[in-house]
Amino acid sequence: MSRDVLDRLHVRTAEFVAASPILHDLLEDVQLARGRIYLWRGPDDLMARITPLSSRAMLLESPRRNSWTEHDRGPLARVLRTVEQDTRGTLHGLGSLVAEESGDEPAAQVVLHR
Repeated sequence: MSRDVLDRLHVRTAEFVAASPILHDLLEDVQLARGRIYLWRGPDDLMARITPLSSRAMLLESPRRNSWTEHDRGPLARVLRTVEQDTRGTLHGLGSLVAEESGDEPAAQVVLHR
């Protein structure tokens, strides 16, 4: 996959996270590295990675011990919604809550999760 396509996917992911009431407060960084998009909760806390399989198909995985667990495959919007709407605690468990923007302070559910 070309660097241009990867950069566009990275930008779209960062925009989705910025617009999401849950992910905006929960994620610290969206990083493009080694042809994948990494979603970081903190400097040493990786939540998930998105691997482009083609220009329209993505693979969503989360770290588990010394390997990776697959959670979803599909278009970028679908795998990002899977991250945002997680209600089982697989990635964060906050998907069923309605977050409100609260200035610089994180929402109450984010504080409780941390």
